[in-house]
Amino acid sequence: MRHSFLALIGVIFMAGCSANTAVKTAANNGAVETHAEKKARLLASDSVVTGVAANKLGKETEFIIAQNMVFNLHSSQARSENAHQCEAYAGRFPADAMWLAVCDAALSEAGLSVQNRKASLFNKALILGSLDRTQDAKTVLLSLAAEYPDFAEPHFELARLSYIADDYDAVLSHAAAAIDRGLPRAARAHTLLGIAHEYHQDFGLARASYQAALARNSANATSRRKLARLNRLWPAGQ
Repeated sequence: MRHSFLALIGVIFMAGCSANTAVKTAANNGAVETHAEKKARLLASDSVVTGVAANKLGKETEFIIAQNMVFNLHSSQARSENAHQCEAYAGRFPADAMWLAVCDAALSEAGLSVQNRKASLFNKALILGSLDRTQDAKTVLLSLAAEYPDFAEPHFELARLSYIADDYDAVLSHAAAAIDRGLPRAARAHTLLGIAHEYHQDFGLARASYQAALARNSANATSRRKLARLNRLWPAGQ
């Protein structure tokens, strides 16, 4: 029994060393690790207690973290019933495709206020995302961002959807754009920035982003857990 246990420890240790050696070798050779290779390495390292590459999401999944960040956009007090219903449906999961018709009805109303138009388009994108129509949701959000260049929320939602899709370059771009445009409750965007920086192994930037998130919302549990893990595995200065 003792020999079997020691053999198991040896296998785990060698797996960790192999994963770390592969990363260092790629870096030394100037090779660019592909997305698939990096994800496979990160997932493989979950079982290696002493591995340099820790689980990028801990025990959480992209979906759970992203769902916890969902928020709908309020329409104005002088809202129509359709805009109100579109707002009420947005962010619910699972979603019903029939809800899209309510948002479209609001958007077709004559004299719709700017706030209600922005809210109905944004909330429609949330419903599309909940229906797994991610590309359609992104199309609506990109159009909304182009129509209202100073509007922060579409960029945050684009960052959130990109996070679910493992598109970390887009996460960086859109989360930064949301922050630059004054996103309310911006801690969420700083958390996504931290996750994307950590994925790219920019640990200093990741740490700064998590700290920025906690400075804006000390109750941000995701950033707190990730910062603690980052400080444990990659102490500042290393």
